[in-house]
Amino acid sequence: MRRVLWSLTLVLVLPLPAQADDVVRCDPSDPLVPNRVIGYARSEDSVQSGARTDPQALIFASPPSDARPWNGRTPPGSFHEWTCVDANGDGSLDGVVAMTAAERTARDAPALAEALRQQALRDSLRSKLRVLGLTDDELTLLEGRR
Repeated sequence: MRRVLWSLTLVLVLPLPAQADDVVRCDPSDPLVPNRVIGYARSEDSVQSGARTDPQALIFASPPSDARPWNGRTPPGSFHEWTCVDANGDGSLDGVVAMTAAERTARDAPALAEALRQQALRDSLRSKLRVLGLTDDELTLLEGRR
């Protein structure tokens, strides 16, 4: 009887092994780079994370699974530089490739435009403060206090 209780206790206390898959999440609605990779996780529990039911997730499972499979190969570099593709022409996303130079430029355009806007604002403010008679040293001191 004790053995049965001990065995039952071990079964209830020990966690069940999770299935660890590599999961890539794609964003087909990204206006700048369609199918841009927005997430990559190695050895993720694809059932618990919801990736198995996420239509934007590609899953590399070992053994292979039929739930949004892909070949598991990723391009070098960060996943921020990847896009999902239809590698075999069947109409569904099933591969990951590196972004082209044009896609990287499109992805970086909003941040670059914002940086240019802020620089133009600083330049405008600097020229207006010069009209008030501030020297370059005083302007630099003011910028340092931000």
